[in-house]
Amino acid sequence: MNHQEQIQILKKRKNITFLLFFASIAVGIATFFISSNFFDAGYSLINWVAQFFAGFIVTALASTAAFMYSRKGTTIYDAMVGDILHNEIDINLKYTESDGKLPIKYINQYLNRTSSGSHKKITKLVEGNYKGIKFKFCHLYKYTVSPNSYGPMNTTPRTKTTWFKGIWLEIDIKNAPSRDLILVEKRFKAHKVRNKKTSISTESIEFNKKFNINTMNQTEALKVLSPRYMEMIMDVEKILRGKLLLAYNGDKLIVAADTRRPLFKYDRFKGPEKSIQATTEQINKIIEVINLVNRYNKLRK
Repeated sequence: MNHQEQIQILKKRKNITFLLFFASIAVGIATFFISSNFFDAGYSLINWVAQFFAGFIVTALASTAAFMYSRKGTTIYDAMVGDILHNEIDINLKYTESDGKLPIKYINQYLNRTSSGSHKKITKLVEGNYKGIKFKFCHLYKYTVSPNSYGPMNTTPRTKTTWFKGIWLEIDIKNAPSRDLILVEKRFKAHKVRNKKTSISTESIEFNKKFNINTMNQTEALKVLSPRYMEMIMDVEKILRGKLLLAYNGDKLIVAADTRRPLFKYDRFKGPEKSIQATTEQINKIIEVINLVNRYNKLRK
């Protein structure tokens, strides 16, 4: 099945999904009126409540059936993402959907929640080369599952807490301006500094209010944190629209953006065209970040 055939299938599924949802509402309303024949005559409150719940239950069941039908569209779209990146993006990209052993190895170093019940899920890995700069990014979901504080442990309900959901980006940088600088937005809750790093402040009051700055080399870090560099960081945050962590590790720049939004999501109601447009926009935002970093490095030399 080629790319265009898959798009046509998704269009049909979207139209059928809409019809099923509208039909479920119509059936629910019809059930409300028809059910009046099964109750005593009159307009007592009990009769109205009984009719309402009859219509509500039928609507809920029909809507559930429509929702289950629409889920297949997400599966089809996920399988299409590799083709979409190849057809819509003018860069040679490698795409991996699997949540297997993907080559992402710095996560625990920076997002180091180590409490029991901690889990991570890595999906939708994209690897590429843009203007000679190697990069890779993925969708990262980190969460903790912990028992509630009541009841015996074997029957205790468990609470799922999401503490990172967003983009993990690694960019290869030649002659990185720093080897260990870490910038963490203060509203970013997923990071705890593992090593004994020194916290420093810049001359920018606005930047200090927004970011915690950690480094082992204070003199080097203050040289890096020029007004132009801080402006670049603020621009990255605006592009990715998420709580930001930025760190240098050797010749790699790591950017973690806790957006609380999925990557390459299929919108069942807007259909394939809007979903493809949103997917290409997400890729272009990553490219925009790489351009910003590359431009800064060129100006720094």
